[in-house]
Amino acid sequence: MKAVAVGYDICGRIPVSIDAYRQFKAGRGMHALGGMFGAAAAAASLLSMTPRQVAHVMSFTAQQASGLTCWRRDDAHIEKAFDFAGMAARNGVMAATMVASGMPGVDDALTGVNGLFQVNAPDDFDWKAPWADLGTRHEIMESSIKKWSVGSPGQAALDAVTALIAEHDPMPDEIDEIDVILPDEVSHVVGEGGATNVNICHLVAVYLVDRKLNFASTHDEGRVDDPAVAALRKRAKVVPDAALTAARRGGRRSWKSAAVTGGSCAITRASCAGRRTIP
Repeated sequence: MKAVAVGYDICGRIPVSIDAYRQFKAGRGMHALGGMFGAAAAAASLLSMTPRQVAHVMSFTAQQASGLTCWRRDDAHIEKAFDFAGMAARNGVMAATMVASGMPGVDDALTGVNGLFQVNAPDDFDWKAPWADLGTRHEIMESSIKKWSVGSPGQAALDAVTALIAEHDPMPDEIDEIDVILPDEVSHVVGEGGATNVNICHLVAVYLVDRKLNFASTHDEGRVDDPAVAALRKRAKVVPDAALTAARRGGRRSWKSAAVTGGSCAITRASCAGRRTIP
């Protein structure tokens, strides 16, 4: 349990230390980076390493720091699985076992000259800040559960559809238009075609037609040609919202909303305000 908590603490802080949002916008993948350092830290904890050994594990891990968001173009998401989890776990554990076998590294590969933070953090960015509460605030306590088996930016939008159905129960033939409002920095991830479990307009259409959504329906490519789904999908669009991006960066987890116009619904709207304490 301690190793898991340590892994979360390091995984969450490494990307933030080099301004994860700015890095992500530049096309650098932070999921692989954070996960790799988290795996390395967890492995070092399990191996009961000394502080200097841990530093050397971080050194070998820093040399493997990588990640590009071009993985999004793999509709099958196989590369995503490798980048987010497989590669990160393999590389982190490898770094720890290399040090455990006696290989020496650099003592200050994170904080020293030409180290991870100096090379990657923007000049105007305080990389020390994320570490000020290490040991008192634990990342694992602020993690959330991915409720829907779909692309992350679409999570709360589907929660919003759940709220719409519960409150207004709009039927597909009553709906003239659907707006799915997303933070503008991630709206393109789920708004530009892609796999059935990523395209949020398709997912919203399937949900409203079926009145439910599960793993099978989100991954069923045959539903793309379903007449009812296709008709409703044509009436849906993604609306990028800069204000939601600002709120997201400010620590609020109120990300997305869905609006339905038409028939008896007459411009009804629901928003999901998922916070860290409410996955």
